[in-house]
Amino acid sequence: MTFSAIDDKPLKPGSPATHLPGRLEPISSRTRQVSCRATRFLFLAVLLTTNLAHANIWIDEDFESATAFGPAALDTFDRFPPTEPPITISRAEGTIDSSRSYEGDQSYRLSTGEALLVEAGQYENPTNGPFQYLQFATSIGSIPPAGEMAELRWNWTIDSNDYSFFLKWISDGASVDLIAGEDFVMEVTETIGSIPNPSDWKFLTLQFQKNGTAETDSRTSQTLSQGMRFYVDSNSPAMEIELPGFGALEDQGGTLSISVTQGQLYIDDLYWEGAMTNGDESSSHLRPFEGLGEMPLCGSFPEETGLDLISSEVHPLYEHMLSPQPVGWLGADAAHSIPLSATQNLWLFSDTLLGTVTNGSRDGGGAFINSSIGIQDLTQPPPGNVEFYWGPNETSFFPHQPGTGGDYYWPFNGFLYQGELFIYCFNVTSGGGSFSTVGATLIRVPNPYDPPGEWVQNAVDLGIG
Repeated sequence: MTFSAIDDKPLKPGSPATHLPGRLEPISSRTRQVSCRATRFLFLAVLLTTNLAHANIWIDEDFESATAFGPAALDTFDRFPPTEPPITISRAEGTIDSSRSYEGDQSYRLSTGEALLVEAGQYENPTNGPFQYLQFATSIGSIPPAGEMAELRWNWTIDSNDYSFFLKWISDGASVDLIAGEDFVMEVTETIGSIPNPSDWKFLTLQFQKNGTAETDSRTSQTLSQGMRFYVDSNSPAMEIELPGFGALEDQGGTLSISVTQGQLYIDDLYWEGAMTNGDESSSHLRPFEGLGEMPLCGSFPEETGLDLISSEVHPLYEHMLSPQPVGWLGADAAHSIPLSATQNLWLFSDTLLGTVTNGSRDGGGAFINSSIGIQDLTQPPPGNVEFYWGPNETSFFPHQPGTGGDYYWPFNGFLYQGELFIYCFNVTSGGGSFSTVGATLIRVPNPYDPPGEWVQNAVDLGIG
């Protein structure tokens, strides 16, 4: 990592740990089967100097589940005997945490003021292969107040120029944006993704292609020009930083670091590959850039297994929170909730009654619609902490759209993905005093953090049901 000195000037990539100040100051901003066994977050480190033709450095959690994290218990891999001095873990202030994981049962947690710093000076050689990778999954403990939360630095000396590629976790108070770039030479920055909920994991890949000519990585079947690329849960780059392209670069890897300035940052499946040479790719642990994808179940229940309901009651929180309003929303069925952020929940309702209430009784008239929503303010207790919404002129919030089945929608569940909202709906038709479901529609809302009246609703019939 690059840290600032007392005068807030950055140290150059590769600066020894003994030169670090006492305080941290961030400068700026699988086709594989997933094992259900317990895993551990292990760190491997091997220093390669320029007299080696090729070798690997990586940090991974998949090798030995029994090995604890720490410089005294490194899990290592090298195509050739390691050289001196070895890579050093200068700071390792995080904690193994079993409260959450991307895979397995543990992750590595860095809290406010903590850092991971791995010194890796001069581990690359111009005769090595063109591709180097850094991959990991990340999550957050909560949405912190607006400002910088954490920073990753991957430092290089390329053709005698010091480069510092970064990834920053920046909070706006409602979500955490992932901002990538390089700020020693190129001075470029771009938002590549976001973490809207503390329970979300993002799988990130940083890919460095050093050669001036286009090169192909047999593992990914990609042919790429020289530069650094950032990926988020996808095999399409979210950001590309092109480099000059004047032949094979004289490059030396520097430090790798992660520091946290507020909140808690979770890291899992961290993999660092340097100096992978053509012909040795089969020895790597490179994962598909999309991450885990669909998780397999770790077990199943016999079909005859049942549950006996002993008792049930309405939680007083929800009894008061979703009570009829004096004017407007009186009640609905099929309630489902989706977390929008650390401070907001979205509630989806199907058939809904609108109208007025006098002395605890519903007045005559009013409207019957097929969908409505509520936005719950998690910072306030009920009653009065939910604002309800429906369509113009007392119509359904989710109007039926051309090209989809049925006459109207019943929303029944959904999820957030990369800052967009996806809602599943039943396609419903009615007549003759009865109704039936005739399919399903997916509604995509690209702007769920705007006022609900401004939501863009894009509907696609799923052709199922």
